[in-house]
Amino acid sequence: VLPGGGRRPGWTNSWIVKPWNMSRGRGTVVTTNLAMIVKLAYTSPKVVQKYVENPVLFYRGDIGRVKFDIRYVIFVKSVEPLKIYKYNVFWLRFANKPFSLDEYDEYEKHFTVMNYTDDAELKQIGDVEFLELYQQQYLTILGGGRQEGLPDDPGMF
Repeated sequence: VLPGGGRRPGWTNSWIVKPWNMSRGRGTVVTTNLAMIVKLAYTSPKVVQKYVENPVLFYRGDIGRVKFDIRYVIFVKSVEPLKIYKYNVFWLRFANKPFSLDEYDEYEKHFTVMNYTDDAELKQIGDVEFLELYQQQYLTILGGGRQEGLPDDPGMF
């Protein structure tokens, strides 16, 4: 919210509400309804955070710009002294529909966890392929170059 109560153009009052003890997107909702958020808090503990309205998006040639998440495997061996091991390979999961700030109940637009959803494609790629594609999509565009076949606006900001 800007001084005087105004809002930034294009921004919504969107929030993501997650059960504190669940995984795989179960019980997670995206909403602009603050009354619903307050009511949900009475059902069980929740984590509520501002929904990222301008996420970095990945261009999938088959459908357009989509949300994605990066998955790392990390092992904490001890806390005192701190010893952490990280697997050097990561992988990515993708939403199946182009991102936009509407239709918050459209799971395949706002979430990337498709391996637990019936009839949904699970799109994943490894780290090497992602880095190559990401560099083609964004670094070339941001550096002033133009990559053939990609949109003019990378949709990052």
